[in-house]
Amino acid sequence: MGKFLLSLFCLLATVMPAIAETIEITPSDLGKTDSKYVTTAFDFTKDGITFTINNVNPSTGQVQANKAVASAFYIYNKTAIVNITKVEMQFTSVGAKTPDKAYFDIKGTPISSSINSSTITGKWDETKKAATWDCIDNSDQYFRINFNTNVNGTVKFSKIIITYENATEPIEPPFNIDPENIILRLGESASFPDISPASLIYTYSTESNDVIEIDSDNKSIKALAIGNAVVNFTTAPVEGKYLAGKGSFNVTVLGKEPKMEFANPSIYGKVNTGVVWQQVTVTEPTGDRGVITYSSSDPEVVSVDATTGQIRPADVKKAGVATITATMAANGDYAEGTAEYLIVVIDPNGVVEPGTTVFDFTTENPYGMTTLSGNIQKYETDMTDPVTSIAGINNTVILDFAGRYRAWKTTSDSYELRVETGNTDNAASVITVSVPDGYKITKIGITGSQVKPAFDPASSETASDPDFKSVWEPMIVDGAPQVINKVDITAASQQLRISKINVMWDAADSDLEPAQLTFTPNVNGIYVDEVAKINAVNNPNVRTVTYSIAGLSENDYTIEQIEDKLNVLVTKPGSYTLEARSAAGDGFRDGFAIMRLNVYRHLSVYADEVMLKKDEVDTNTAKFITIDVPENANLYYCLANESVPAADETADEPADENQLAGYTLYEDGITVPAKTTGSLNFYIANYGYLSPIRKISLGFETGIEEIGAETATGATRVFDLNGREIKGTPDKGIYIRIKDGKASKIVIK
Repeated sequence: MGKFLLSLFCLLATVMPAIAETIEITPSDLGKTDSKYVTTAFDFTKDGITFTINNVNPSTGQVQANKAVASAFYIYNKTAIVNITKVEMQFTSVGAKTPDKAYFDIKGTPISSSINSSTITGKWDETKKAATWDCIDNSDQYFRINFNTNVNGTVKFSKIIITYENATEPIEPPFNIDPENIILRLGESASFPDISPASLIYTYSTESNDVIEIDSDNKSIKALAIGNAVVNFTTAPVEGKYLAGKGSFNVTVLGKEPKMEFANPSIYGKVNTGVVWQQVTVTEPTGDRGVITYSSSDPEVVSVDATTGQIRPADVKKAGVATITATMAANGDYAEGTAEYLIVVIDPNGVVEPGTTVFDFTTENPYGMTTLSGNIQKYETDMTDPVTSIAGINNTVILDFAGRYRAWKTTSDSYELRVETGNTDNAASVITVSVPDGYKITKIGITGSQVKPAFDPASSETASDPDFKSVWEPMIVDGAPQVINKVDITAASQQLRISKINVMWDAADSDLEPAQLTFTPNVNGIYVDEVAKINAVNNPNVRTVTYSIAGLSENDYTIEQIEDKLNVLVTKPGSYTLEARSAAGDGFRDGFAIMRLNVYRHLSVYADEVMLKKDEVDTNTAKFITIDVPENANLYYCLANESVPAADETADEPADENQLAGYTLYEDGITVPAKTTGSLNFYIANYGYLSPIRKISLGFETGIEEIGAETATGATRVFDLNGREIKGTPDKGIYIRIKDGKASKIVIK
């Protein structure tokens, strides 16, 4: 960091005062163009800036509302001595249309593939009706401005103001090193850090040849000995741009990591009875090891012999949780190493009451885990102190982890536990749920955005959908449930994305009955910000039930029960779990049931580029329908009317498993012929499930004035006044009859 500050000081000291200038461009100036380049409005040879026009009316500068412009114009910064620092676009009204909000960004697309792209978000100024961006200094980039507005009709930008600085002298390269300190274990190798500007030619050297070996051609480092090293680099000057530069990064070489572990990540103990204690197993180094000592995280619960790791019955003092850690001191080529196991102590004389333990992974760094995000391909076991066992808050249930798992922050800023499936190098990851002797697991429910685990031992599935495996109950054998105190949850079919794990337990000899709460169906789809009626939980034992949605705050949803229905409203799109709970009592255990709740965005639909305000389209003339499809989703549609043939059941299966029979994958738009009646049906496939089918009514006014009166129903085809065809006998009312190619209004009495 010190070298970075020194470089920054030198940079400031060598740059002459910059001259800030502006260029103003109006729509009329944009009109003075050929099909691509601004050629007559200004003299751009001085500053090296060019404007490219695309998808904008050059004579007015107008941009169509509600439709993003792929490339409004480009601002090129091609010379070394010109730095664009700010872009402002001012808008004015067109007739009565005045923008009240707009959305803008500037996306830098590198001309040189070695330079990373960037995105700068604009700021909207309501008073000035303008959007402003502060730009970065990168002479090898251009900026593309995309924009749209929520104003119907059109808006017009009245002025584009470009502010730039004309640097008068070359500067020292503004080096950025990531990371500045590389940490290696003895014998390991690593690549050089990323250093920018990437367009420069770097020369590397080190004076620490006893600690590391560098390969400048392959840009790699090998750790030779424990210690610290510095790698220096230099760059040649670039005429008119950069002075000669120099910098460095650090390398820290640590001892090899010992391989040591306990046979079981967790065990149960009993007060005054003791625990089957463990000694650590060391597989590396095989000899010349450092001294090993043992310690307890809570000696008031469990104490341990510091030398041998032995735990005597008298050392198990009270109910609670303690972690036993074995530490091997650094020695020779090996650094200090640790291993640990969890002890959960119960009171064998205590009365076992039925209960529920909830493991909640919807917070940051849950249970001491490290929360990751983005494209970081690391797992909890990669961390310095990985969390391999968790004891529930009531010290009854233990979760043990094996394989690849991690706490995760999603793109929507929610948190979850992700457990990985198997691949060619790794078996599927497993979570083991256990309760002590004298207890039994009565039910396990997992909530999350993607949960299809396999359970072991064999279980009965409470859900009617065979693909919905988020609930486990012990199998019924000879009319009685098995007594099981350990269950494995495996990411067998897909990655598990878990919000909560709910574990219900009871005394092994308890004869309490389960509260038979179940949902039918157990998967439901609704639209965001729209009240939906769904089935309440089946509750044959008439228990008092409370409802909640895992992964959402109480401000994000409402649930109201009216008889056997629930009115549910959710304000955020996503895949969630609706939970139903009942408390133990009156001879029943705790009750628990879950329903997968997929909440879908309302999609904006356009007819000839005009957004629909109602779910209906006038087809008096042909219409071109476009739909805003969200990222990472597919949309499927069909025109539902008598002219559409039934799906051919003998045809090949659709290549896409989400494609329903008779539906077509949406791509660039849908042409609806004139005089089409019926409906445009569509759904999206996202979040692992299909959305409800949305219907857009298609119809037109006939303009027929002839009115007849009939009591019969012998029309060839009959439509209501909204253009929907009537099947079977119509009710009394006015209809449109199509017969022998002629249309007439009829009255059914």
